[in-house]
Amino acid sequence: MDSFIKDPTLKTVLSPYWSYIGLPPNKMNFHDMAAMIYGYCEFKPFHLKGGSQALSNAIADTIIRNGGTIHYNCAAKKIIVKDGKVQGVLTENEDEITAKYVISNASKISTYVDMMDEEHVPDAIRGELRQTSIAQGGFIIYMGLDCEPEEAGFTESTNFIFGNTDANKAYERMKVADINQDDFLLLSCYDLIDPSFSPEGTCQAALITLKYGDAWLRIPPAQYAAKKHECADAMLKVAGKLYPNLRNHIEEIEIATPITSMRYLGHPNGSFYGFEHHIKDSETFLPNESHIKGLYGAGGWVGLCGFQTTLDSGARIGRTIYKEINA
Repeated sequence: MDSFIKDPTLKTVLSPYWSYIGLPPNKMNFHDMAAMIYGYCEFKPFHLKGGSQALSNAIADTIIRNGGTIHYNCAAKKIIVKDGKVQGVLTENEDEITAKYVISNASKISTYVDMMDEEHVPDAIRGELRQTSIAQGGFIIYMGLDCEPEEAGFTESTNFIFGNTDANKAYERMKVADINQDDFLLLSCYDLIDPSFSPEGTCQAALITLKYGDAWLRIPPAQYAAKKHECADAMLKVAGKLYPNLRNHIEEIEIATPITSMRYLGHPNGSFYGFEHHIKDSETFLPNESHIKGLYGAGGWVGLCGFQTTLDSGARIGRTIYKEINA
């Protein structure tokens, strides 16, 4: 961009999607950014009616309809490997499920460190884990408002909020827990494109900024709740400069930190984006290989992060296994 564009505000207008990958423009793999921008321009973004849960429900229904079984509230405790081949999975209930193929969408850290005996971890995977670094999680405020979107000041479903034009400063702010006007924020309100998203006369909104989990892991447990509410108040003050009526219309509110993602999703450091997506860690240099026959990885920890790319990852691995079974 420096070669063609000189105005810093115009650069900011053209590049906010870097936040969807996690690295600022001067650190990002150009291919990743170009592919994402092309996708948005050429195919346009779409919203699922009923939200992403509607898609999860549809996938679950398809699995069951075709004879599959889904185990809810049942963590995978161990991936069983013998002679370099997958043998199955042991659940936290000590039930052993035999399988020739296992797809893990847990992090590589969880897959190879927490769920596998050390002697079965390939040296290539050890090397990959040594060279990677964990990406950001998020500090999020989920809000239920007692008004229609327009009354709260929302005119677009997705809104990028930058306090300045320095992407590197916004990136550095992600390494501390505190929130101020220099943090990058994103506010979404899907009622604007799906009026059925919440009951008439109300709307839902989510306000998010990216934060590395390390900053939150350093907060003493006794201070965690107070710090969480302090940061939420600071975030609402920043958003309030653009949406002065926002705080007055909040009827319900929930606050999540990277620690929340660690608890509910099991992601190391609460990362949304898996590992940081430097070019050295891209699929160009680190292809998605498990080096264990029958074991496959899917999701944001083995490729690009985000909604669409995670779906593509699962579909691609599914097709690969289908071809192997029918070869």
